[in-house]
Amino acid sequence: MTEPAEPLTEGNKSRFGRRQVRAAPALLSQEQRFEDPQAVNSHRAYGQGIYQASQVNVLLARYVRIRGDLLMAWPSVRDEGTESQKEAAIVCASLLKEARTELESRKITLTVVAHLLSLGDRALVSLYSDDVLRYRLHTLRNRLLQLTPPPKEHLKNIGLAVQGWNHDHRDQVESAVKDALSYLGEQDERALIEADLQVSRLNRALIYVTVGWVLLLAIVPFVSVVQTGANGDVIWPVFSFGYENWFDLLFGALGLSIVGAVGGIVSGMFSVRNSTTTLLEYRTSLKRMALKPMVGAVAALTLYFFLGEDVISGVAITTPGTYVVAAFLAGFSERYFLRFLDKAGEATEAPREPTAAAVPPEPPPVRASGDLSLITSD
Repeated sequence: MTEPAEPLTEGNKSRFGRRQVRAAPALLSQEQRFEDPQAVNSHRAYGQGIYQASQVNVLLARYVRIRGDLLMAWPSVRDEGTESQKEAAIVCASLLKEARTELESRKITLTVVAHLLSLGDRALVSLYSDDVLRYRLHTLRNRLLQLTPPPKEHLKNIGLAVQGWNHDHRDQVESAVKDALSYLGEQDERALIEADLQVSRLNRALIYVTVGWVLLLAIVPFVSVVQTGANGDVIWPVFSFGYENWFDLLFGALGLSIVGAVGGIVSGMFSVRNSTTTLLEYRTSLKRMALKPMVGAVAALTLYFFLGEDVISGVAITTPGTYVVAAFLAGFSERYFLRFLDKAGEATEAPREPTAAAVPPEPPPVRASGDLSLITSD
């Protein structure tokens, strides 16, 4: 027979048989659940590179404004606010905390931060006093009117909210303000997405142009030859390393591509000298400036190939300066480069056979004035 199991006592309890009874966590009040989202560490936020500094600056300004409004409204909401207002303050603080974490991360996702701030701005509407809410109505209306085209539906809702304000319909006013804020937030997020897409396109274009430049340099020894003048003097390349001709040609083409890149840099400096940019266009303008030197280098090499093959009519290579000037102008002016390509295309076209002209009809024979056949007799 089996003996009955020994009752579990303090002495014979094993560490596997012990049961630890945990007390249920105490429910925190709404006042205890509210936490200040804290200020953003600007050194971390701006340490992501110069290309994101403009967008981070805009989002950081929105974060500071929303956090300031939240901290100003919280004391009155904590003492006299409703349960829904307190819950809205807690939600707003948690959204700001997530936005701060994203801003201080190593790789910032700007659209995520913009979305979190937009939601926090919506939650903050319930905490506004009547005077502040009335002020936000007018500011939102002015912001909507500045859009192109202005959203008629949201402007209509703002107008109805102003009318409803006279009848103390606060819910209708809050709904109109939240809808307008959501629309403006979507526009900001769309602008950030479009800016990111444009920067991504320019990055890919920069990679493609760089690869094309390397490939053009690689084929220089195979498609170019040493050029001599009528008296046998070497016109190109200018300098010889005393090794092989292809080596001299390769370094000569490299020098021309550098001249074309300098032309692109000068063109970019002239284009931005008197122009202005916005915060959202700052990154794309820098990428375009970075793309100009590489495009100039590729244009200079392309023009070098055409000039070396003598396929451009009206241009004769008599001095090395012709290559240098053409390389600089190719990088400096896109119109100049395209004009050379048009000339090269005209020169390489096959000659057309002359078409047979239409044979005019033979004129009637002119008779002499003394021809008797023209005189009729009765």
